[in-house]
Formats: sequence, C-alpha cells, structure tokens
Amino acid sequence: MNTPATIIAHRGFWKNPTEKNTLEAFTRALDAGFGIETDIRDYQGRLVIAHDPPTGDEMPFEDFLKLYKKYPSSPRLALNIKSTGLSVLMQKSLERFEVKNYFIFDMGMPDILSYLQQSLTTYSRVSELEPATSPLVEKTQGVWLDILLNNWPTEDVVAGFLKNKKEVCLVSPELHRREGHEEYWARFKKLSSFAELSLCTDFPDQAEKFLAK
Repeated sequence: MNTPATIIAHRGFWKNPTEKNTLEAFTRALDAGFGIETDIRDYQGRLVIAHDPPTGDEMPFEDFLKLYKKYPSSPRLALNIKSTGLSVLMQKSLERFEVKNYFIFDMGMPDILSYLQQSLTTYSRVSELEPATSPLVEKTQGVWLDILLNNWPTEDVVAGFLKNKKEVCLVSPELHRREGHEEYWARFKKLSSFAELSLCTDFPDQAEKFLAK
C-alpha cells in the first residue's frame, strides 16, 4: 500500500460554506493534522485572510500564523495570493514565524517573479490553458496542477513533474464544483511516487479515509 499524499484542506476543514477561511475551519484542520490552503490579500498595509476584496473585518495573516505555530507538526500551507505586490510582506511574515512547510501560488505575471527573488517557495499553475512547457515551470519549485476545463491530467503528466524534481499539488475536482473526486483520487493513488504529492480538497476527512485504503 502506498503512503498517502499530503492532504491540504481547501480554505480549512469546514463543515458548511460559511466556515471557509475562518478560525474554526483552520483549527479543525490543524487538530486533524491536515495542511491548509487559504487566500491572502492586503488591507491598509497588512496581510489578511480574504478570498474577496477585504473590508477590514478579516483575520490578520499574523493571527493565522500564530495559530499555526501552536502545532508542532507544522503541516503544509498552500498560500493563494489574491493581490499583487505582497512578496516583501509575505517574506517578512514567514521569516518572523519561521514557517518552512509552505508554498505560494496563483500570482500573476510578473508578480510571481518577485516571490522567486525573495527566495520563497513558489508554485506555478499548470492546467489545460497553462502548459507544462512554460519557462516559468522551470523557475518554480513546484506546480499547482489545476483543472479548468474538466480535462483531467494523466498519471504520466504527474510522474513527469516528479521525475524532474518538481513538487506537485493536485487540485481535486470539487474545488471547481465538479463531481468525480474519488475517481480522480484513485487515478493517482496507484503511482509509486504517490507520497510525494499534495492533494487540495474540500473533503479532507473523506480523502484521508479513501487514500488510506
């Protein structure tokens, strides 16, 4: 049996949609040992947790990291950047809290270059519309393997990235409101290098049980 991939809870381990990106969802994920994907923007010069444009009531990113540091296991963080020009603030925050197990992704060009210049662990997005042959993939440490048009990547694509020493995070179909997540998980579970993957999902508890079979 393969060792399970790293499970990353999309916007935390939420039980209903109103809990996404909240303290409750983050705490539940960390208590269960899951990694966390969350969205980062800025508001009045500070980083905050926000998927949509912030209004001022959002959780400060610093508070999120304070919670994270209470867990010695330090599960993986997937930090989805939703605003431009945040690389310096991000570098200072991660350095201050000594966060090592993370990756940053989803920035546009040329903003992504500033994260690479800050020596931050950065993933490029690969999808049906963003080819694996992009020169940017060579510059980043890993890939966020997305599904934009419902054309799922093959096992060979994933194996190719791993062979080239790239970290890979699989985007589970339900993140785009599509069905078939267990079929998708099963496709990659049989890879001998399965333990090297991360899986971002809205169903971390289901994924843990499914992948442990």
